[in-house]
Amino acid sequence: MTGAEDLLAETLHERVDHRDLPSTPVGDVVTRARRLQRRRRVRNGVVAAAVVVVLATPFVLDATQRPDTSPQPTDPSSSDANPHVLLKDVALGDPPAVAWIDGSDYVAADGTRTTLPLDHVTSATPYRGGFLVAVTGPDLGPRVVLLDSDLREVWRRCGQGTFAVSSGGLRTAYSTGGCRSPRLTLRLGATEVPASVSNPLSADERAQDLPTEQSIPVGVVGETVIAGALPGARSLVVDFVREPTPIRSLGEARSVDEELHLVAGQLAGHPNTAAVIDGGHHTVLWKRKGWALEDLSPDGSMVLGIEIGDGARGSGGFGVFDARTGEVLHQFGQLAGFQAQQTVWEDDQHLLSVTTEGSTQAVVRLTLDGAIERATETLPYVADSQDVALRFAPRP
Repeated sequence: MTGAEDLLAETLHERVDHRDLPSTPVGDVVTRARRLQRRRRVRNGVVAAAVVVVLATPFVLDATQRPDTSPQPTDPSSSDANPHVLLKDVALGDPPAVAWIDGSDYVAADGTRTTLPLDHVTSATPYRGGFLVAVTGPDLGPRVVLLDSDLREVWRRCGQGTFAVSSGGLRTAYSTGGCRSPRLTLRLGATEVPASVSNPLSADERAQDLPTEQSIPVGVVGETVIAGALPGARSLVVDFVREPTPIRSLGEARSVDEELHLVAGQLAGHPNTAAVIDGGHHTVLWKRKGWALEDLSPDGSMVLGIEIGDGARGSGGFGVFDARTGEVLHQFGQLAGFQAQQTVWEDDQHLLSVTTEGSTQAVVRLTLDGAIERATETLPYVADSQDVALRFAPRP
């Protein structure tokens, strides 16, 4: 076993053996009840424009169709095949049950809105009473901005436009540095600090300099960060004590489940091949060409894949795979004219996708058989614009 394998295995096992099991807050019980209610509603066919596309064959569920009636496939040669559905006509359901970005607003999972005094926000996460915010703009690479508890700007630096938070949101990782430097500093700090600390924004952070192409925070495992990489580079295990060590079997890491010891991403040297590895031994559990893996499900049993198609994420259909075996559990396409920009798990039975259709965009909720409803109102969308208003915030 290599140093990287020893380090990741030791960290993962330590987290499993010593993790705390807090009691469930009342708010979580209410949220769970809402999700169960939503699941029954969506599955019973009350979504007005619900569409199921299995293995790229279009099926349309009519809102008046009895839920125990199997949908009939349309004839692809018919003029009614694959009808164009407008995003605004998809029925509106509950708002997203995860944190998301609405323009310059950070919307918490409970619906609380905080308007950030910044333009071109692409990501944001609470940090030490304020926020870490990623912004961009015309001819401008990612900038990371730290806001204090009064939403005043503390500093603005070049960096990666992504953040990673640990299980329970206790630790936050981000990367910043000089705009002309080939290296960035990966930092890991406590999301919240004791009230006794006079200046929470200056509290200790662990730090490690990394090549820019290997400094994308993906997952936090205890005091260790899994740093993703751009195609052609290897992902890293960073413990802020020893020299960062590459994960030999994985190039672009995308998601980490610390309890099940799984890391999902793209196979090293093969950016068009999805792979899930055992995080303890770095062995490849399975791989699949033509797919890009995204998030592991909240319970770690499944992983979301996007069919690469012509080589661009979002151009193909969705696949849900067994995280340990690679078995295809669900596969469905997108409606004609719909394009997924970012897709995440809402819970273990639903996905949320920032979706565009023509000049509109909205967050769409999908069941694992492809039925859809809108989770937000529609907003204007301009292709290739810097202002894609809807995004999902970092989640553990």
